[in-house]
Amino acid sequence: MNLAGVGTEVVDLPPGWHFTIDCPNHGLIRFDFEPFSRGGRQELAAQFRDAVWSLRHQVQGNTLKDFVAAGVKPFWRFLDVLREGGNGVDALREIDAAVIRQFLAWLEMQTVTEGKSRGKPWSLSSKKAVYDRMKSLLLNRQKFAPELVSPALAFPKNPFPRVNIATPPREPYTDSELRRIVDAVNADLRTLDAGGPGALSSLQVLAVYLIALAIATGRNPQGLLDLRRDSVRPHPLADREILVTEKRRGYSTQVTSYSKASEEHAGSDQVTTIPLSVGSYVRAAMEYTAPLASTASARHADFIFLYRVERGVRSGETHRLDIRKFNQLAESFVFRHGLKDDRSKSMQLNLARLRPTFGTRLYERTRDVRKVQRALGHSSPQVTARHYITLPETAHRDHTFVGQADTLLARLHVMTGLRRINR
Repeated sequence: MNLAGVGTEVVDLPPGWHFTIDCPNHGLIRFDFEPFSRGGRQELAAQFRDAVWSLRHQVQGNTLKDFVAAGVKPFWRFLDVLREGGNGVDALREIDAAVIRQFLAWLEMQTVTEGKSRGKPWSLSSKKAVYDRMKSLLLNRQKFAPELVSPALAFPKNPFPRVNIATPPREPYTDSELRRIVDAVNADLRTLDAGGPGALSSLQVLAVYLIALAIATGRNPQGLLDLRRDSVRPHPLADREILVTEKRRGYSTQVTSYSKASEEHAGSDQVTTIPLSVGSYVRAAMEYTAPLASTASARHADFIFLYRVERGVRSGETHRLDIRKFNQLAESFVFRHGLKDDRSKSMQLNLARLRPTFGTRLYERTRDVRKVQRALGHSSPQVTARHYITLPETAHRDHTFVGQADTLLARLHVMTGLRRINR
């Protein structure tokens, strides 16, 4: 840490153009702002460097890295275009509302440079992502270095009004597709019951438990990957228990209670090793990876989804399962079971689609948007209905009603308070 005094205030400064952020989830993330400091833009590069450093406790390390790779880098290309046109912007104070409008116009002209979409215009979501990253960095400077920011810096209210329409929500799996996935999970669990833990590879075992939990809870994929050994906790009621998951974005915690497995069922002839409750799934995965906890780093030992690297230069090391690794395992899972979608094509299995699948099925059973909102941990019923329920007419009607009811209740509370004051 590099501390410097500014008057009576102590300021935490980044250690030069090259610095490393130690992210709790992603480890050491290295940054290099020296290339941005060339060509007379040293002051501007320093301000964006300071913004990234300032945000390191609020934003995940990989996200900050993306702020640079997919935010600062394209903005620098835009500045190069301005310079070629004789309108160079080399200092933070020179960025005002007019420059922001020019940046938005430049984004409209960008095309994809590689892959199957090469030559096509950037999608609305891509343009918005670049813009949002730069806006976040500039807002940080407005907050922490206002004396260096132009008073004319302002941002348009909604430069991408149709982005939600252009980017449809993830489609849930159909009933028949979900049944195929569930049957495949059950088949693997029975295989483990008959053949023991060695019947499947350790990574495939983790994938099976993770898919089962995603189906049963609808939780955010990263929240499931981040499950810890104390994530299942006692509930005041004997027949229930609590599952606690964390959401990296926003650093929020979701707490939900679930029914325990029935002791009556546990003693019946119908029982297999397939867990009968969410807590049972978590405990099964926890027990499976318990031997690895002692070999993991202190930072990762408390997490459940651990695996040992079998090959390569890191052979023998214990790592945490991440979403990229899981996606590879999901492909193997689909191949082993020959899973097909309703169009008879190889199924694309990912945890993110299981979340709206859970939301849609819960809404079909309850017709209660608020209940789905609470189960998925959303801030508003509008978000739930728009992105996680595929019954647009009824869902829209219900979440609109819920929103109107909330507004009415808020007004009633205000009126009641005013009456009490008047009395």
